[in-house]
Amino acid sequence: MNKITAIRELEADKIRASASAACETLDWISDYVVAGVKTESIAKFCHDYLFQVKKIPAYDVTEEGDPVVTVYVSHNYIIAGGKPSSLRLQHGDIINVELKIQMDNCFSESSRMYMIGKPSPQKIAMVEAAFEAMSSGLEAVRPGATTGDVGHAIYTTISKMGFHTLINDSDFTERPAIPHLPSVGRPGAGIKLETGMIFILEPIIISRCADVERPSSRSILSTSDCSPTAHWKHIIAVTDEGCEVLTQPTFHKDGLLLSCIKPSQMDGMWRKKQAS
Repeated sequence: MNKITAIRELEADKIRASASAACETLDWISDYVVAGVKTESIAKFCHDYLFQVKKIPAYDVTEEGDPVVTVYVSHNYIIAGGKPSSLRLQHGDIINVELKIQMDNCFSESSRMYMIGKPSPQKIAMVEAAFEAMSSGLEAVRPGATTGDVGHAIYTTISKMGFHTLINDSDFTERPAIPHLPSVGRPGAGIKLETGMIFILEPIIISRCADVERPSSRSILSTSDCSPTAHWKHIIAVTDEGCEVLTQPTFHKDGLLLSCIKPSQMDGMWRKKQAS
C-alpha cells in the first residue's frame, strides 16, 4: 500500500449514506437468513428492501453499465465473491453477505456474517475471531497511529484465537478509490493515519492449514480444502477522536442494533429462541 488519500467531506457524506443503507439492509435480512432459503433469494430480499424501503434503484445500472447494487453471498468455504444461486442454506452453515451500492457516483461496500442454526464449534470460533479482529482493528485507529499498528492489532487477535488471516492490501473500491488496510503489520510501520483518511477494514479468517485458490476464469475466492472462513467488512474514517464506522447502521430491530451483537451473544439468543 503506497498511500491513503483523505477524502473530501462531501464524498464522505455520500459514502456514509450508501454505507448506512447497506448496513441497514444487512440488519433487516437477518430474519430471512435461515435453513432452506436459496442464496439467490437472499440477494432478492436485499434488492427489494433497498428498492422499496430505501428508494434506491437497486435493479438499475449506472450510465457506465455497472449495477447500482451488487450482492455477494459467500457460503462456508467461499471467502469472497460468492454468486447468488439456487443453493439452499442448511442447518450449520455460515455465510457472508456483502452489499456494494453506488449512490451519487460513489461506491460503498459492507459485509456481515450469519450463522444458520447451530454451526460447528470451529465455525462459531471463526465468526467470533472475525468479529474480535475487526474490533481490535477499530480500537487501534486514531490520528498518529500507523497502518502497521492497525494490522498488528488485528493479526495479534487472530493469532491468539488460533487462526490465520488472508493478507489483502491491494484491492480498492471503485469511486472513490478506498484502499483495504492490511490485516498484518509491525507497530510503528507503514503509513501514519491522519484525520480525514478513509479505508476498509476486512479481516479474513482462515485456518492455519488452509490454502486459497482463485480460478483464473472466476472472481470467486475460496479455500482449496473446503475449510470454513469468515470475515466482516467496514468502511472507516479517521477522526480527531479516533475513527467513525461509516457502515454503522441506524436501524434497530426488537430494540437491538444487530450489527453490534457479538457472535457469542447471537448463540445465546439462538438458545433462548429454541427453548421458547
